[in-house]
Amino acid sequence: PTGALALALRRVRGLPTVITAHGSDVPGYNPDRFKRGHRLLAPAWRTIARSADALVSPSCYLRDLIRAGCDVPVEIIPYGYDAPRRERPPKRRRILFVSRLFPRKGAQYFLEALAGLDLTGWEVVIAGDGPMLAPLQEQARQLGLAVDFRGFLKGAPLDELYASSSIFVFPSVRDNFPVVLLEALSHGCAVITTTVSGMPEVVGDAGLLTAPGDVAAIREALRRLMADEALCAELGARARARVERFAWDQVLARHLDLYERVIAGVSPTHEPLAGRISEY
Repeated sequence: PTGALALALRRVRGLPTVITAHGSDVPGYNPDRFKRGHRLLAPAWRTIARSADALVSPSCYLRDLIRAGCDVPVEIIPYGYDAPRRERPPKRRRILFVSRLFPRKGAQYFLEALAGLDLTGWEVVIAGDGPMLAPLQEQARQLGLAVDFRGFLKGAPLDELYASSSIFVFPSVRDNFPVVLLEALSHGCAVITTTVSGMPEVVGDAGLLTAPGDVAAIREALRRLMADEALCAELGARARARVERFAWDQVLARHLDLYERVIAGVSPTHEPLAGRISEY
């Protein structure tokens, strides 16, 4: 939405303009929530995108969605994240889900997958709030699952929960660049997520991927990790290494490089910078 303000400043002051898309501002993203608004705002979005000197996307997934509706050069710069520097508590036999509780986040598939497993000795925690809270609590009751719904957490309580959890499950069916995955990776959780949207770009080879909505595959991935502490430890080590590439100093350097190229490349007629597409 603030892209319109940036475009106005560009026209009035002649300032180079770099716009970063985050997801819901891009037509076609989350059509279950934004389809009508995107239909109305798409022409304005295309005008803004084509007028910017550079357009940034945090993920290849969102870049492709942008270019499906507006064929413009897009620079890929991921979100930055600095892993907490603190002592690592021992991992507990805990399976964790953290997110806002919307249908597309997939907590309902997580619960259904758990229902087919022997959870003796394991703790299941869902941290988050949202419109799906009551339906998920009822689903857990009907499935006979003992699930600890913690509500919305942040800061030290959330960090401590991640740090002491062995497995993190995020079966989202659509997400641009979920920060909860960065948080789970940074704390050395063995991650299970999906093969779609921005999830594989964040996790890489540091987790197990399943098709969205595939309850049987989620269940099998859980069974595999619950039975193999060595695999959990290996994925946890890969996770901590993976998250280093998103460190803020590296991400900021890429933004500064882009700004310098924009400043050097903008012509008096303000033709958009050709730019380069770089993937991480």
